Amino acid sequence: MKRVLVPIVLAWAMFAGGCVFVAEHHGDDTQQKAMKTRMDRIAGLETGSAYDQVLDMLGTPDAASAYPIDGKECRVLEYRVGSSPDDDGKSYRMIPLVFEDGKLVGWGGRARHSCQ
Repeated sequence: MKRVLVPIVLAWAMFAGGCVFVAEHHGDDTQQKAMKTRMDRIAGLETGSAYDQVLDMLGTPDAASAYPIDGKECRVLEYRVGSSPDDDGKSYRMIPLVFEDGKLVGWGGRARHSCQ
């Protein structure tokens, strides 16, 4: 009985281990495709677009903030677009989208400073 059971258990362990590896790899591909799609959508944005329109196009941001500046409402939505260069799994490249009074005024690092 042991002679039959041991090869079956070993074969199952090898098969199950392979499935886990494939599932993790598939998740990375899906995540990369989602970030590529997000980057393409951000590249197609136009200044002056309405806050709600951009939110509908890009979905829920990974981070958001809002504050008043000189009587105007400033909102910053941040979207993850990739891993950090060292790929530590904890840091992400984010692109801020900056809105003043509900209109998109720009995106990227320089745009963030325009609303301060």
